[in-house]
Amino acid sequence: MRKPSQRVVAAAILTVILLIAGLLVGLMARPSRPRSFFLPAPSGLTMQVLGSVTNYLKFDQDHDWKAFSISNGTSETVFYTVTEVEYRTADGWHSAGSWLANTLTNTSLMMRRETPGEIAPGSNDVFYATLPPTNLPWRLRVGCFQQSWQDSLLVKKTRSPIGGPTPSTSKSWSGRRYELVGGEITQ
Repeated sequence: MRKPSQRVVAAAILTVILLIAGLLVGLMARPSRPRSFFLPAPSGLTMQVLGSVTNYLKFDQDHDWKAFSISNGTSETVFYTVTEVEYRTADGWHSAGSWLANTLTNTSLMMRRETPGEIAPGSNDVFYATLPPTNLPWRLRVGCFQQSWQDSLLVKKTRSPIGGPTPSTSKSWSGRRYELVGGEITQ
């Protein structure tokens, strides 16, 4: 077997040194803590607890439904959804179910809204939520997703291998993601 030349060995060593240096610089440049999935909401995007729901809405009588209002004072349309339920104990707030951790279930939260959850600039929307009975104070975290676009005509015409064409009402959401934290609710 032929012995590699000194030039090839030097080039290989230099390449390895540069790769290690690049890896070290990349590791040092990383943020010290992970970036949050949601940004804090701008001042124009707010959530209020409106109080208990009256019976004429025909909600089940076994749960204490609360009404919430989200107001969009920003210049972009936003889509919203409940992303977490939290309970307060003596040592702070603790998650009872999170959308990000895939632990938010119908047993930890029941939610109902009369609209698709889109809020145009300068308007508001109301939704309803309830938890299983508890003596602990609770609150909701709501994720708001900015900027929407319709699927292109090409995507609408293509068929999925499972269920036919993409529905004409489907939307994708991108842009900034904000989180609203609701006020404390006691039952």
